[in-house]
Amino acid sequence: VLLGALAETVSSATILDVGTGTGVISLMLAQRFQEARITAVELDEDAADQAAENFRESPFSARLRVVKLRFQDLPEDQLFDLIVSNPPYFPEHLKSKDAKRNQALHTDD
Repeated sequence: VLLGALAETVSSATILDVGTGTGVISLMLAQRFQEARITAVELDEDAADQAAENFRESPFSARLRVVKLRFQDLPEDQLFDLIVSNPPYFPEHLKSKDAKRNQALHTDD
């Protein structure tokens, strides 16, 4: 939530949210930057589906889209004015038996 509140920019027509999860940060940015078109990338299919639903239900739905793929697989020629990410944050931590939790919290992928 802090990332969405602290991200500042003068003018951002296009924003990329890497690892959007359920889309909370994208929604916050859509509210703050009312002209911006936001692309949210999410690797986990269930989280991407939830983000897509959250986007559809928001008043900003026309400016939000979620893409289910790895960040590394985005087209290289696609440019953005602002890129935000809440990346995995446990590089050397004990892992869970839950593969989805590990994907969200660890830096393996």
